[in-house]
Amino acid sequence: MFRTAYSTNAASSFMSPEILGQLAIASAEGTLVKIDPKVPSLLALIDRGPRGKEIPPFEHPVHITGKTSSHSDRGYWVIDMRPYAGRITTQDGGFLVPADSPAALLILRAKVEMFWNQQSPGEMMFWGDLPFVVFARWLTGTLKNRLALGPDDIAHVQVIAAYYFFNLFYEEGDFGAKQKQAAALKINRMLGIPLERVQGWLQPLDYMGNLNDLALRLTEQVDNPAVRLIDAKYLINATMNSWFGSADSRALIAVSLEFPPAFIAMILACGNTSQYKKSAIGEAVEREKAKWRFNEYQRLALDALKSLN
Repeated sequence: MFRTAYSTNAASSFMSPEILGQLAIASAEGTLVKIDPKVPSLLALIDRGPRGKEIPPFEHPVHITGKTSSHSDRGYWVIDMRPYAGRITTQDGGFLVPADSPAALLILRAKVEMFWNQQSPGEMMFWGDLPFVVFARWLTGTLKNRLALGPDDIAHVQVIAAYYFFNLFYEEGDFGAKQKQAAALKINRMLGIPLERVQGWLQPLDYMGNLNDLALRLTEQVDNPAVRLIDAKYLINATMNSWFGSADSRALIAVSLEFPPAFIAMILACGNTSQYKKSAIGEAVEREKAKWRFNEYQRLALDALKSLN
């Protein structure tokens, strides 16, 4: 299980101890600001002055560990709002973030990641099945078009993709036979594939914790020569145009393939924002939102995020 966006394989090489140190100094100096007064452990770098210029840009929320006078021992999160500074800063020096903007999505991403860490990934599973369905159908639909998958292959890939997404909510040591059976029942309910078939396809699968694991299981288990082309890089390249609306769209997609909070934030955003609805993920949400009660899912998610501190 990945705890933060920057711990994923897709993003880990883009965060350095130097940047973490610079952000900690900026926090101590008061350069970082509270972007949401209700969530004091979420800070933003907005300043384009000398201190801001010293810190390289970063696309994902950053978790700074350690207890300070202002934050708990769980640390605090920092987001880079410098690209949006001119659009969110008001004349009186305050902040106003349009609800349908890339800046709002970045704030939402940070809050979902914070909940993942402050509360429990397991609690997020109780919000609803929508992200599991969308992930499986979106990823399989992308591969279907590229690899000319037949109906049986489509069902098989959907099952493996849904099972992989389910795995991402667990540490490997906490995932056993009980969780595997729960995954089978969930996939049967979500995708409408007979339980016996789901269980048969899941039987040879071990825990999958990253994109390399998913790619390997697809090539091993799906009996189609075209699927043997798949590796982690192939999956990233195949999906990279599935989102748009901000400069970090491709980086966000790559992280979301291994980190449910990033994917869930996109689900929440594209349910109500017209520009995101036109993306491949947004189209997948539109197809599923009525059946899987998007409004209820959104309500539960946003109510849960109110517990952040």
